[in-house]
This record gives sequence, C-alpha cells and structure tokens, in this order.
Amino acid sequence: MTANEGSGTVSVLLGNGSGGFAPKVDYAMGSSSFSPRSVAVADLTGDANPDVATSNNRRDQQSGYVDDYSGILVRVGNGNGTLAGGAALGGTYGFATGKAPYELVATDLNGDGRQDLVTANWHSHNVSVLLQQGVQPPSSCRVTLMLSGVRKGVLKFRRAFTAKGKVTSTNLTATKARLTLQRKKGTKWVKVKIVSRTLSATKTYTWKYKPTRKGTYRIRVTVAQTATNKAAVTKWKTFKVR
Repeated sequence: MTANEGSGTVSVLLGNGSGGFAPKVDYAMGSSSFSPRSVAVADLTGDANPDVATSNNRRDQQSGYVDDYSGILVRVGNGNGTLAGGAALGGTYGFATGKAPYELVATDLNGDGRQDLVTANWHSHNVSVLLQQGVQPPSSCRVTLMLSGVRKGVLKFRRAFTAKGKVTSTNLTATKARLTLQRKKGTKWVKVKIVSRTLSATKTYTWKYKPTRKGTYRIRVTVAQTATNKAAVTKWKTFKVR
C-alpha cells in the first residue's frame, strides 16, 4: 500500500504468495491539491477487515492570507483486497486534524481493543488523536434444542412433543427463536410448520405440536442476527412418528 502525493491516490498491491505482487490498483484518496501524505492500514470499523486511512493536506497562501485544509480520509475495506468509497475525494469518511498532518499511525491508544489514529502535524506543531468510536462487532450466539415426548427417536402417533431451549449471547438483542419442522416425503423434505416463539425473560422458548401424520420428521431452531448478536442455528434433530 502506498500513498501517492502527486496523483491524490493510494495504490494497493496484493501479494501473490511467492514474493511478488499483482498489478497495482489505484483508489482516489484526496486529489492532486489535497494530497495524501501518509497511509495506515488497520481495522477501523470492527468488522475484522483491513481499512485504509490517509493524512491529507492542502495549504493555500495568497496576499498574506492562508487557507489550510487538513484531515484524514478513510476508505473501508471490503475484505477481498478491494476498498469501498465513492465520495468526491474517494474517502468513505473524513475527519479533521491539526494543520499539515504529514505522518499517520494506527494503534490502540486507550486499551479498548479498537484501532485509533494519530497524526504528526507539521504546520501546527502538534499531534492529533482520533479515538475510534465504532460499534462493537456482534457477539457470538448459541441456541439449544431439546425434545420432550420423543423417546429413543420415536414419538407415538397422536401424541404431542415439546421443543424447548435457550439462547445465550453476551449482547443478545434478538427477541425470537424460529422453529422449522419438516417431514420426509420420498427423498425430499417438505415443510410442515415454521413458527416463531418470543424469548422469555430468561431467554428460553417452548413450542408444543402434535403431528397429524406418521413418518420421519426433523426440526431445527434459528436465531436471527442483530446489530449486537450473531445468528445462531441448531443441528437438525430427526425423529419418527409411528
């Protein structure tokens, strides 16, 4: 990764695994008059993908009057070696700094696990600190499934079973568990029921159902992803009704 002051771009050269690089790909990151002076690569959004930040500066001086345009531009990484961002200057986000930020470093300054940015500012003779305030990535999630009324994989015909379980996550905001029940028909599985159950205060769910046909059934439970928890799904549980 290079910051190209003259063209107002950054160049990405992906390694080929043998000590060489693929042909460069250029991304706008400022302009020829609002030049990227330094570049840093770090996860700035909490999604585990590398993002790119540049320190940019433009200084106009005419008849004793000085206009200084200084800041950091950020392009979010897509996770596949390419960068997002289509604003006029190329950056997905822009942040103000002191005057003429020539050097840029990414590091965790406050021990919160997030990458922060620091610039060394030539004209203002100081440093600028930008603490990352991004949203924490969703926490892992787990859902369990137990079947009562089913014994040794068999449910007696005209009897009901009860599916129950619990959802656990550090930052759980999902409110429902979705249960999918299918019956085997030939070599295919066909839908019998898809229901949602609201989680209780203790994050548990229950569902009682009486199959109307004999045969082989299977059931599983899913929990949707939210801004704070990842999705979760159980393995299929298979049983026979006879």
